[in-house]
Amino acid sequence: MGHTVSRNLGSIKKSVNMAMVLENSMSLSESLQHTKDIASKKKLIHNYLTKTALPNSSNLKISDFLPEQEWMNTTEPLSLNSHLKNKIVIMDFFTYCCINCMHILPDLKEIEEKFPVEKGLVVVGVHYAKFTNEKLSSNIEAAVHRYEINHPVVNDESGHMWNELDVNCWPTLVVLAPGSIPVLHLQGEGNKELLLIFIEVLIELMEQNNKLSKLPIPEIKVTSSLIGLGPLKYPGKVNTQHNILAISDTGYHRIIIADLQVMCSEWKPIDLAAKQVRTVAGTTQQGQDYSGGHVGTAQAISSPWDVCFGEDQDVLFIAMAGTHQIWGLFLKDKEWWKKKVYKSGTVVALVGSGREENKNNDYPQSAGLAQPSGLVYSPKHGCLYFADSESSAVRSVNLASGKVSGVVGGALDPRLNEPGGLFSSGDYLYVADTNNHLIRKVNLDTLAVDIINIKLPASSIPTTLSSPLSHPKPQDTISRSFTVPPTGGVLDLTLRLSLPPTAKISTDGAPSKWTVDLPDAIECLSNVKEEKEFRCEKSLRLKVPPCDGALDKGVTVKTACKVYVCTETACIPKLVTFCVELKYGEEKSDRMPFERQRRKRVSL
Repeated sequence: MGHTVSRNLGSIKKSVNMAMVLENSMSLSESLQHTKDIASKKKLIHNYLTKTALPNSSNLKISDFLPEQEWMNTTEPLSLNSHLKNKIVIMDFFTYCCINCMHILPDLKEIEEKFPVEKGLVVVGVHYAKFTNEKLSSNIEAAVHRYEINHPVVNDESGHMWNELDVNCWPTLVVLAPGSIPVLHLQGEGNKELLLIFIEVLIELMEQNNKLSKLPIPEIKVTSSLIGLGPLKYPGKVNTQHNILAISDTGYHRIIIADLQVMCSEWKPIDLAAKQVRTVAGTTQQGQDYSGGHVGTAQAISSPWDVCFGEDQDVLFIAMAGTHQIWGLFLKDKEWWKKKVYKSGTVVALVGSGREENKNNDYPQSAGLAQPSGLVYSPKHGCLYFADSESSAVRSVNLASGKVSGVVGGALDPRLNEPGGLFSSGDYLYVADTNNHLIRKVNLDTLAVDIINIKLPASSIPTTLSSPLSHPKPQDTISRSFTVPPTGGVLDLTLRLSLPPTAKISTDGAPSKWTVDLPDAIECLSNVKEEKEFRCEKSLRLKVPPCDGALDKGVTVKTACKVYVCTETACIPKLVTFCVELKYGEEKSDRMPFERQRRKRVSL
């Protein structure tokens, strides 16, 4: 499954051509599904390449990467026209928050191991962000390290390559033949076997035509990754109750419980003082099972992102982000919905069809979930609440009936943005609204939602911080030009900042200030020293000398305002520069106010 998005407007000509590649690729994939033996598959792919993909490639050569794009795992930016000119290239279009994109990384690693650069293949990760914070190269680089991506990765922040190849979902794989010719376009996960055979046939074909380079590319170099990992690998969530510690060990696809006692056939309380750890579910390899039913470590699971105990501590619920479901690990023999009995140690899917969607239903296995990422149980309401990340909603499962319902987000106000974690206390549910950078408080009786107003001193906020609402530029320049009489005179300037209705200047000691930069010929008659209390208005009285030839071309008075503006949810540092150009000409007024106009106001 992939995440579909609306693409930016690109070249119509390229879109039509890539649509043809996609259509041909889908036809090939469908034909291969009905072909059993490897020899027949290879023959089918060979015919596809020689009779369809390559003969129709005359106007399909794509443009190169942009020189300003930032790269990871390389010593310099790579080019399709030089470094990759005679290579087969697999472009992996991904965004690092997408669970499906994570799932194909082991496939790509296996393909790279079988067909390294010295055999003519290069995999290039093309990161096109879904959310603004994902556009930062530093965040992408951290994800590259976390997921142990060793091939080159480029930040396609502007969507240049995304539009060039008419991509519209994550993940998407595009195979380029030497010469930057797209010959295969695959959407979603589960294409490893097709790719292994396809690349093998394409390499043989390019070798026969002397179009394949097997030279190494020294510019590809893995940057230093995170080191020092212990027995856990990116544990996602943790839950504790009655001295039981359950850990969702996401990186190793397993659930871990700390325990000193020997594993028994019946579930027993755990003594943390014993300081022993054991795996209770998962094989450490990502599974593709949507039903489950095996016991403990015999059951493969897929990207568990959270765990939560039920009221009687006899079921451990698992947010299975990889299959878009909620699973259960039964810790005692127990009768469940529809009087079905599960033995102790059974790991099984309980909620969700496995289709990625926001679909509520009275029947739990008919409901559709979208990357559940956080779980919490509310004893008072008898419900299991889950943060359904990719539907940007918080939803619930009634543990008495199995009914799945919406709580907040999704199509309901307020709109959430990929919530990741939940915690329940009494009548309230606390929601980590991750990509809105907010903590929300939900009254579970009335469903009223409040924002937890977390305030930090503005002076402690890094200057790289941007607003989670408007993402403004860090600085703006406002320019005006005025004519002064040849005889000179006094000029009064009034500089004003207009703030949005919901914003105010920080008063907690943040260093907001005005700075005036005057040319040598201009004298300031007003006090330019900093006032004790910052104001959004600055008045300047300037003495302009008579025209003596030196000022014929005019001069510029620059006044900078560094200001820390706070809304209810964030404090934002801004730098605004007022540039006033003075030129001699016909006298119009000896008092010329300068004011920042509404149409020029910067969004703060």
